[in-house]
Amino acid sequence: MTDLLFEISENLRKEKIEGYTKQSFLGKFNSLKTHIEIKTDKASKKFNRSVGNYTSLWCEKLSPFNTQIKDYVIHTLTDIILDYINMAKKSPKIFLGGGGG
Repeated sequence: MTDLLFEISENLRKEKIEGYTKQSFLGKFNSLKTHIEIKTDKASKKFNRSVGNYTSLWCEKLSPFNTQIKDYVIHTLTDIILDYINMAKKSPKIFLGGGGG
């Protein structure tokens, strides 16, 4: 399984792609939250993903034994899910999935 962010970075190196936006936010514990909105059918085809919103959360230091980091990640994921619930008022199709690493 490949990560959408990896696919985007590879495609950006190869050619100029329009029809999407990407925002990245650095958080506590060197976590990185990236939100991508694929806006057009052309971009959808390039990334092999449906038009829509995608959010990725990466935290290198995540450990089940570190309560502070675990709680931060849980809180951040909760915020992400709430954002998608609010977006569902406009578009009721939501997919939540986990990635492997």
